[in-house]
Amino acid sequence: YLRFFAGFMCCYAVIFTYYLYTLVKKVRFLGVIPSVSENLRQVIVILTQFKNAYFQGTMVMIPVLLGTGFVYGLTGGRDLPTNLRPFVHAPNAWLYLLISVAWYAMMYLFTRWYTRKLYGRHLVSLRRQLKELED
Repeated sequence: YLRFFAGFMCCYAVIFTYYLYTLVKKVRFLGVIPSVSENLRQVIVILTQFKNAYFQGTMVMIPVLLGTGFVYGLTGGRDLPTNLRPFVHAPNAWLYLLISVAWYAMMYLFTRWYTRKLYGRHLVSLRRQLKELED
């Protein structure tokens, strides 16, 4: 399971890095457009794409991590230390799933809040400036 997980993480990292690279390439061409309002529109689009990439990238990884841990716990948990062995038995699997769902919900709320704090205020400001510029 660790090989599967490592392979998945490597593929995911390559794809995610390529996507971020394409967004960075878009940033390089912002000064080429002579119109200030069009440049501002492009900045808003690119920042929104960065925000969505961060949020979706985080949300995709959480179920993969929790699922891999669950499968390893059910099948490969024999090598676990004695104090962790009770968690790999089937009755405790429901507890693990419940904790996983709660963790996913907390991470969803935290990531949503963090992306709004990190990008949201800036995007609102840029949209307000674009509206003033167009009026």
